[in-house]
Order: sequence, then C-alpha cells, then structure tokens
Amino acid sequence: MSGVPKILVVDDLAANRLAIRAALRGVEATIVEAGNGFDALAITLEEEFALILLDVQMPEMDGFEVCERLSANPQTADTPVIFITAAHNSPEDRIHGYRTGATDYLAKPINDQLLLAKTRVFLRLYQQNRALQAALEAAKVADRVKDAFLANVSHELRTPLNAVIGLSALALNHSSDPRQREYLEKVSDAGQTLLAIINDLLDLTKIAAGEMSLECTPFSLQKTVARALSVIGHHAIEKGLRLESRIDERLPELLLGDPLRIEQILLNLLNNSLKFTETGWVVVRIAIEDIDDQQAGLLIEVEDSGIGMSESEIARIYQPFVQADPSITRKHGGTGLGLAICKQLAEGMQGSIEVSSRLGEGTRFRVHLRLGVATASECPSGDDPAAAENLPTHYPAARVLVVDDQPLNRDLVFELLGSVGIAPRFAENGQQAVDILREAGAQAFDLILMDIQMPVLDGLAATRRIRALPGFATLPIVAMTAHTMVHEKEVYLAEGMNDHLGKPFSLPAFFALLARWLPVQGDAPAVAAPPAAGAADAGGNELAAISGLDTAAALQRFAGNRARYRHWLREFVGESAGFTATIDTLLAGGASESARQAVHAFKGRVGTLGMRELQALAAALEQALRAGKANSPAGHALRRQLAQSIEAMCAGIQAALAQSPPRQATSRASGPPPGARPAGPMPASVTALLRLLQDADGGSATAIASCLAELPDSDWEPLLQAARAQVQKFDFEAARQLLAGREKVE
Repeated sequence: MSGVPKILVVDDLAANRLAIRAALRGVEATIVEAGNGFDALAITLEEEFALILLDVQMPEMDGFEVCERLSANPQTADTPVIFITAAHNSPEDRIHGYRTGATDYLAKPINDQLLLAKTRVFLRLYQQNRALQAALEAAKVADRVKDAFLANVSHELRTPLNAVIGLSALALNHSSDPRQREYLEKVSDAGQTLLAIINDLLDLTKIAAGEMSLECTPFSLQKTVARALSVIGHHAIEKGLRLESRIDERLPELLLGDPLRIEQILLNLLNNSLKFTETGWVVVRIAIEDIDDQQAGLLIEVEDSGIGMSESEIARIYQPFVQADPSITRKHGGTGLGLAICKQLAEGMQGSIEVSSRLGEGTRFRVHLRLGVATASECPSGDDPAAAENLPTHYPAARVLVVDDQPLNRDLVFELLGSVGIAPRFAENGQQAVDILREAGAQAFDLILMDIQMPVLDGLAATRRIRALPGFATLPIVAMTAHTMVHEKEVYLAEGMNDHLGKPFSLPAFFALLARWLPVQGDAPAVAAPPAAGAADAGGNELAAISGLDTAAALQRFAGNRARYRHWLREFVGESAGFTATIDTLLAGGASESARQAVHAFKGRVGTLGMRELQALAAALEQALRAGKANSPAGHALRRQLAQSIEAMCAGIQAALAQSPPRQATSRASGPPPGARPAGPMPASVTALLRLLQDADGGSATAIASCLAELPDSDWEPLLQAARAQVQKFDFEAARQLLAGREKVE
C-alpha cells in the first residue's frame, strides 16, 4: 500500500475533471481520473482510494448505479463517495443517493473552498483509519509472538515443577517418619497448586481479556485457608513472623465457587505481605458480611505490619508487571503480576478488592466475594479423597488404541495400561491410526490416546479424518501431548478431540483419565508396594552418580520399574551416538524443519529419561532452529556442546551398567524346553502381549521389547526371543503359540 492516499475523480467531461484537480492542488494526495462509470469500477478493483468524487449525470452508467456497485463490492464498500451534481440536487435525489451508498453531496458549480475542506476531512479520517489498522495488525503480531513465547516457556516451567511433584511423591513412598511425611505432603500439595495455577498464568491473554474459566464446585474455605497457610508457613518461620488466621464461626462448612482461584488470591496476598514484612505479624481473616440459605457475602482480609505504601504507590499496584517502587524488584524480586491477577480473579468472580495502607504502618487487603452455600449432598464423590482412591482401576475388556511415534512413550503407556488389565493396540503415526480404524470399524475401540506432533500425519489431522469416517463421531479421542497451553487445549477440542492429558503426566492423572472415559469393569488386583528406599537394584547407585541424570524423577515416570528404565537407557546409548551428525546432515541439505522436529523429539525422550542437562541443551537448540539461527556461531556451539554432552552421558551409562553385578540367572539347563510355558502365573505383560499377537497387532514388537526389559534372565526370556523372531517374519500366530500353546486368550 502506497504511503500517499489516492482520490478518484469520475466525470464524463474532461473540463470538470480538470477543475476538480485544480481545486485540490494543495492536497497531499494522488489524483486519478476516470471518464465513465465502467472505467471507474475497473480502476477500483486494482487500486485503493481514500475518496471518490463521483459525477451523477453520465452516459451509459450514471453515478447512482456506479455507487450501488461500489457498495455491493466488499473491496470498495467502505470507500467514501461524494456526489458532485447540478441536475440531481433535490431532497429526493439526495435521499436516493444516500441509499445507494453516497457519503456526501456537492452541488455544481463547485465551491473550491468547500470541496477542499471536505476532501481534507475525509483524507484525515482515511489516515487515522490506516493508523488504527496498522496498530491492530501490530497488536495481533505481538499477540502471536507472545503466545509462541509462552507456549515454549510453558515446557521449561513445567519440567522443574513436575520434578518437584514427582520427587516428593517418590519420597513419600520411602518415608515412614511422620514429620518428614508431613513436610513432603505439603511440598506435594504446594506443587500441585502451583502446577494448576501456572497452566492458566501462562496464557496471559486469557487473563487480561477476562476470559479465564471459573469453576463452581463445592469446597471448604477453611481447608483452602489452611492449605494456603501451610504452603507459606515456613517463610513466616524463617523471618520470625507470627502467621495467624481468624475465621468467622458462622462460615458454612461448604461453599460453591472456585477453590483454586480463591487459594491463588490468598497465596498472592500472603506472599506479598511476607515479602514486605520484616518484623511483627501477618493475619488472615475470614468474615461473614451477610448470609442466608442460598448465599454468603464473604470478606477475606490479609493484613500485615510491614513497610506499607504511599498513595502514589497504591495507585500502581494493580498494573501488570509493575512494582509499587522499582527498587522493590532489586530487593525482593517478583514480576509485579500477583496483585494484578488478584484483582482480575476477584472481579471475574463478581467480587472486588481494595487496599488501605500507610508508609511504615502496614497494609490491609480486603476481598469481597459472594458465594453460594452448598450442602454435603451437593459435593460430588470425586471431591472426596476416599472416593477418589476407590476409582475403578481394572479394565480387562477395554480396547484402547495408542498413537505415538516415540517407542519410549509407547512403552510407558503399555506398562501403565497393562497394570490395569488393558492390552492396547499401537500406531506409530496418525495415518496408521486412520488405516487401523477404517479397517476395524467404529465398534473396535473404546478409547484413543493420540499424540499431536508425529510424522506422516499429525494428531489433529488424524482426528479430523477419523471424525469423517462413518460411525466415528462419538469415539473418545484424548490428546496426549506436552503442548498444554489453554488455547492449545481449545484447538484440540475444536478439532474433535474429547480430552487432554499433558506430558509428562502423573500416574493419578493418567488413571483418572481412564476412569473418565472407560466403563467400569471391576476392581484391580492387588498392586505391589513401591520398593523400599534402600532396595535399589544393581546399578542404581552408579546411575544416580551420573552428572545430569535425575534417576529418581525418571523412575517415578516408569512407575518404579528399574529394569525397564535400564532397558531404555541402553536403547538411548545405541540410538544417540550419531544424533548430532544426523542434525548436521539435515541442515546441510536445507531440511531445517526436519532437523527441528528431530531435536523436539529428542528433547522429549531425554526429558522422560531424566537427562535434564541434555533436555535443556536440546530446548536451546530447538529455539535456535526455530529462529533460523542453526548455522550461527551460537547454533554451531550448541550442537558441539550437545554432542559432547551426549557422549559423556553415554559413557556414564555404559560404565554404570557395566559395574552392575550380574543377576542371579536361572540355569538354562534347568529351564523349560523351548515352547513350554514356564511354571507359575503368567506375567500381566505377557498376557497383554498374547492379546496383541492374537489380533496380529503391529504393536506386538514393542510389547515384546517391553516384556524382555521387564523379564531379563528369567525362564520367559528364551520364549520371548523366539517369539520376537517370529514377529519379525510377521508370523504372529507362531509367536502366540510359542508363548501360550494353542489356547486362545479371551
């Protein structure tokens, strides 16, 4: 678009066009002429005009018809048109002209000063409109950049937080000391609260627009306050502050509202008070302002004896990313988001927040909310921890299709599903999933767990194709992905998915998802308790000593299965030696997007295995590839550093596994003859494998690898090795018979 606006003059007489051009000689605009209506319409299709000066009385096509056609074309409908006429100047003619789309009228003979004044008004409006459009586009670009930034940062924030949650859960399994367990439970509760809050904080666009979804569920405000105080209590102890709570005796046992958001408000206000209070106290008060059988008017106060604020500082405290005093950031840290979020959340719940403070005399925040009063009968069983522990956890007849291109992810899901009696079928990309479903039919599966980023056909495209198949409109499809932004979840739901499970996921979240989407089929068999703290198997201590390898967090993801974890560490050593060379080859061939996708997948694998340093390097390299800086000095340095770190990690793993004393192997001479099933109960993983073999499922190869990792040096190993050889020849029935004889697995 040119920087100089254009004016189109349409008149069948050249003398009139010349007169108008002369009258507008002081205007900063390009004058374009047309001698008839047809030429004028053709010109407007090729160029943009700030104003059209249109004669009414012209041969073949008069000005009224030209204006009608301009109004009917979306490209020109908003362009202002001034009719210039001598003959058609009656009130009726003017009304007719306005109806056809004219903006103004000028009578001939033309008053040059009036024409000039009107033209300048319309040019000014045009320039203002262009400036607004440019600002709007810039805002949209900034929004897209922000969304992309937040989407990338979300992974970096969630990774350490998931480690906190996972490690605390693992430590709880190994601790019998009551005080330690109390501390660990508080760590776990705080981590879960922070994780839930971060999931929404990352999408600042939603918060700023007031579009954050709020729940309305029964909850105990007393417990919410207690949980918030337990989270920040140690900070008060460290600073020697008294931390108190005073709760109105009239407070109902259960209220209807969003406990997470109310706890978020409390935590932000309490942290703010603790940050700016060096001596004295911080107190939380919950008061009832009014109450009836249906609703309660609440006053939540957080007051401290801290440094206080001046009136000018109070005026700025609710602005996002702004501290009351710039020196605060240097001394106390923080983003300046906390109080802004409190205000938006309170107003989102139809409430309000106010503050009173004086320098040196402390600060008091008051939050007014009106919440519904709930009864015990309104509290769903899912809110009851005891009920949650009794969720159905055994689905022997469930049919689940897992779609993921990463063998490690497939193996993890296979292990978890097998623990509740499910023998899943696998697809390695979206196209395989579509082909399987098209052949099997709409009644063949109860649930699909779908990765998003995959080769050949991604999860979203696969979902669209599945929904287009006859009979597949209601089959539950769950997005299983590390993309966890609110707007990303909305995209998945809009594309036809039913639910979302963020990676890396916790075991409770995974099993809760199964409970939501699979029919109840009975209780699970007893599950063995996690191994004791000192019962690490061979190689555990050596692996834990490797720099950059967080074995505790990784084992939590593997449900404590150390044999399976070691198996995937060996796989990593075998697969990763030439990884950076592969990236270099892709970049040399101009396949930068393929290189980025490979690095993204590598980042996910090493993150699951607990290789935090490698994960951070891969994330940095992925950012460089996305920014087109792969061949910059920084990009080359990242690839060199990644290659060195991979080499060091592989060497450390090999050394640790080599130091592991051999297991007490079962004598092959005394083992069962080939083809004979070992004595004792069949392992659950082998039972699941038999179902896959019976269906000639392509996921059988992955399942056999998982069984071998789980059952090394056992009587099952030679049978599994022989079965793998048959599967490699696509003789699934022969493999099944090796493991189970001729009997079918129902």
